[in-house]
Amino acid sequence: ITTLETGSKGDGRVKSRSKRTPFPIPFSQTFDDEVIGQAPKYWYDRFGAFEIQYNPYSGKRNAQDKVLRQVVPQWPLCWNDCSLGPTTYFGPMEFLSSMNIRISIEILLENHATFQFGPYGVDVDEKALIINTKTGKSTCAEIVNHVSFSLNEWHTLSFEMRTDSQSIYVNKKPVGKFQLAKANPWALKFRMSQYVFMAFNNLRIEELNQESSSSKFNYKVMEKL
Repeated sequence: ITTLETGSKGDGRVKSRSKRTPFPIPFSQTFDDEVIGQAPKYWYDRFGAFEIQYNPYSGKRNAQDKVLRQVVPQWPLCWNDCSLGPTTYFGPMEFLSSMNIRISIEILLENHATFQFGPYGVDVDEKALIINTKTGKSTCAEIVNHVSFSLNEWHTLSFEMRTDSQSIYVNKKPVGKFQLAKANPWALKFRMSQYVFMAFNNLRIEELNQESSSSKFNYKVMEKL
């Protein structure tokens, strides 16, 4: 619909859209160049409020040290389904299990909660890792494990996608292995059972070659990009 104020003279033809390009890999995101109080690039929330803040865990305020932080401390009042906790997604729905990539990110929780981390898409949601930080129990594709997940400390979550299998690691420890359909695209999802303060830092996506493996991966690079 156009009006005399919004319309303009032309032949009515629609301009062609620019060609869509695939998501850039390798990719890294430290959040240090993002805008305070805003959502970072490629992230989108469903519940909760994940926004860029100065790193409150470093001991001193540094304008060049930022994190992605969940800042809603209590359950909201709403008229729709509020049974789900804070949830955020990363990336377009175009990652594939055949891509041979590793996604790693640092995570810190200030209070205990059960959280879910992993792929999100058609027929892949149940493959995510679930961790109860209070008990240390982790579940991934019906594999039960135990991890040490202390509060107010940074931990590294790693998600490897290979043609033959997919694996999830917590602080270099394997906690789950499963198989995804090659044709189903997915994005990355993180969800918590409670509204608690938590933060992300130093996201990294890189290609895996045929020889690389998690046992050889140098996790020290994730401490600070």
